[in-house]
Amino acid sequence: MMDNKTYLSIMAALASAAAVWMLALLAAPIAKPLAWALIIGIATLPHHDRLAKKLPGHPNCTAGIMVLAITVCFILPVAGVIIMVAENAADWYKEGERLIMAFTTTGAGTLGHYPVIREIIALGEQFGINLSGFGAKLADGASRYLFNMVRHSI
Repeated sequence: MMDNKTYLSIMAALASAAAVWMLALLAAPIAKPLAWALIIGIATLPHHDRLAKKLPGHPNCTAGIMVLAITVCFILPVAGVIIMVAENAADWYKEGERLIMAFTTTGAGTLGHYPVIREIIALGEQFGINLSGFGAKLADGASRYLFNMVRHSI
């Protein structure tokens, strides 16, 4: 039989574990943004220090310039790329799907329309490498993989 003190210490440990678990659940949605803020803050700290030396006595101005610089040089380009990918993802998927379907039905002849690919195939043939056969095998494997992935996800 447990005495009262042992029982209370076990209950306190369980309550502490539950509190830590609840805090972890609350912090999970903001963990990534906080991590990125920490990474950006540490990466730009030397620039902030240099700017603070040039503007002594104006910490708010220094902070504002750094926020503007990070926004213009990092956040806006990344947001632009994300928006571009989001807008074009469906078209890129359809184009990739068409390319894979054409590649599996006609083999490497589909890619032979591109001059760069023709040069690579000719270079491979000089060294005795059958890139057309390799490309057909690769496309066959990729299409089977994609088909299986879609079939198992449904």
